[in-house]
Amino acid sequence: MRVERFHDRDAFAARVEPFLLEHEAENCFFLGQIAHLRDVGDKVLVAAIDDSENVAAVATMTPPRHMVITRGPGEAIAAIVDYFIDHRIEVPGIGGRRASAETFAQRWTAATGIAGHLHVEMRTFQLTTVIPPPPAPVNFTAKAPSAKRRSSWRFTSPGTNSHE
Repeated sequence: MRVERFHDRDAFAARVEPFLLEHEAENCFFLGQIAHLRDVGDKVLVAAIDDSENVAAVATMTPPRHMVITRGPGEAIAAIVDYFIDHRIEVPGIGGRRASAETFAQRWTAATGIAGHLHVEMRTFQLTTVIPPPPAPVNFTAKAPSAKRRSSWRFTSPGTNSHE
């Protein structure tokens, strides 16, 4: 497992978006961040790459904010922790799916001696079925348009005077 750091938004997007879209609901933060990222500058954009050259996990950090990490196997999360430590990148906090964030925090604490604590927990929901509402009742009145007149359309609800 190796970690690749990106200094170009387009290269980062091309490499990680297919991975992120596999779980779009839980990765919506990353997808939105990529779409609005203009200048990489001091931001940290990394991906853990497995032996088959597939993305295994993604992490981003926009100082002074904490790092955010996707789901990923323990080996990928460990590789990201080691990358941050080896490159002396300070991490003020970690956010992400519980398993990934806890794995990162435990390894970070073991390696640095800097302990953390759970600050907040949130949930992600994914829509799987859409049940459309019944159509709204509408009265429809219209004058037929002519070549010299503008068309006039009026939509009214039942029980209202359609000639107002």
